[in-house]
Amino acid sequence: GKEVAQLVHTSASLLWSGSVTLVLVTCFFADPIMAWLYHGADTYWSDVFRMLMLSYIAISLAYVYGTLLTAHESIPIMNRIFVAGVVVNAVLNLIFILKWQAWGAALATVITQSGTTIALALTAIYVVRMQMPWQAWILNLLFLIFALGWMLLIRNSSSSWHLQIAIFLG
Repeated sequence: GKEVAQLVHTSASLLWSGSVTLVLVTCFFADPIMAWLYHGADTYWSDVFRMLMLSYIAISLAYVYGTLLTAHESIPIMNRIFVAGVVVNAVLNLIFILKWQAWGAALATVITQSGTTIALALTAIYVVRMQMPWQAWILNLLFLIFALGWMLLIRNSSSSWHLQIAIFLG
């Protein structure tokens, strides 16, 4: 009961803070990261990379709720959620790739991963009958706001991008 809920919320908060930190770094420094990794990369590559990295937050949180549902032997429910996600992703890709190419595929991924993770979380809360700790999610939102503000402050410095990442990570 209560111990499982506490473990889930602690795990989700840890993954949230780690994934948000990684996503902020990779999104704010996408241009130099892509130039460093790939010769000839342009801003379109960086835009696609940014969009794909946004899906990492949902992917990270899906591990917590998927594991909880697996432990509660709710695999048939999870399979229905995943099949719905595949169908939504296929439809979105058909629409978005024609309109926005690789960036559209990345957007379809963000939408699908986020929707799937939300469905897993709501299903886990219902199946396990956990209380939703709104105060924990408010703290997670405050972490996001603080980290975003800290990143914006650091990005305005004249330091190299390597040093800015080091300063952000503390």
